Amino acid sequence: MDKKTASQAPLSTTSFSLSQKISVLLLLLLASEFLLGMYSNLYVTIPKYFSNSGSFLGMGNMMMGPMGSLNPVFITHMMMGPIIIGISLVSVVLAFISRNRVDTVFTAIGFLSVIVSGWAGLAFLGNSQNSYSLTMASGFLISFIAYFSQLVWGNKNIVTG
Repeated sequence: MDKKTASQAPLSTTSFSLSQKISVLLLLLLASEFLLGMYSNLYVTIPKYFSNSGSFLGMGNMMMGPMGSLNPVFITHMMMGPIIIGISLVSVVLAFISRNRVDTVFTAIGFLSVIVSGWAGLAFLGNSQNSYSLTMASGFLISFIAYFSQLVWGNKNIVTG
């Protein structure tokens, strides 16, 4: 190859799997969810007296009932949780279908830690115990690391020029 042809060829390109592309979306959603949660933790007071705390029903009652006038940042934080869980499940299914072990392991870890975070968030609604807040933050961190790791070590189609 002469110098002119070599300089025009791309050095390398990387193509991510659909599961990895969804993981990028999840990373963005998780970062947003974390920031909304930190804002809520610092600036929103959660009443301790509402019924059905620690369940999706309790979350729905909180958003639609008389407390629906809560801070919209907190309401958005609560609404994003089920969306992240659903997208995480799609990511696991796609990774499993692709039969890529690395993608499957990392998305499964991410999904399970998102579930744990969601459970801790629902439990936190009723009594605001610090242990539930720590569990939410830990679940976030583990899921973030898992989805990021999938991008680094997952199935990539690398074309070099």
